[in-house]
Amino acid sequence: MRELPFVFKLIQSMAREQVVNPAYLRLPYNIALANQLLGAIALHRLVLPDGVAYKAHLRVALLTSRPIGFWLERETAPRSFERHRELYLMGVAQTYRGSGLGGRMLDALIAGLPAQCAVVTDCVGRASAMRSILKSRGFRERDATPRPGHYEPVSRFQFCAGQEAKRPAGAGLFPSS
Repeated sequence: MRELPFVFKLIQSMAREQVVNPAYLRLPYNIALANQLLGAIALHRLVLPDGVAYKAHLRVALLTSRPIGFWLERETAPRSFERHRELYLMGVAQTYRGSGLGGRMLDALIAGLPAQCAVVTDCVGRASAMRSILKSRGFRERDATPRPGHYEPVSRFQFCAGQEAKRPAGAGLFPSS
């Protein structure tokens, strides 16, 4: 729970940079964001604006017990035989950007996937660092079409565990939750 203020402030900073939806800076969106984060931390549930709840995990990267990055993933099960996850949000504190932390966080996410688990994420065009990290880890860009509710064209990236050449080892910055 103590990571909530860090994650909330980092998402607000990312919204000012417009690498996530800038609506997170305004009421009622920032209240909804706080509720989503609280649900992900306390209940391992992410309730989206349409009211549907998904199993979710918020992971926080720590350095000497201080949070320096995070990712929020949600699980969906559109079919009973298949598992899908969405990398819902991911962020790195400004002072640690360019240090490889984002890649190590993505490596840790990938290393924790069950075999044949598909991961999707949406990425805005201006989030060039994130787009580069996704591509370097084997995510394939699927489309860049505008979708309702998005403030600019968004590319969908997809990854399927078990199809990469070598599974990454992850990193030691992520305590299990």
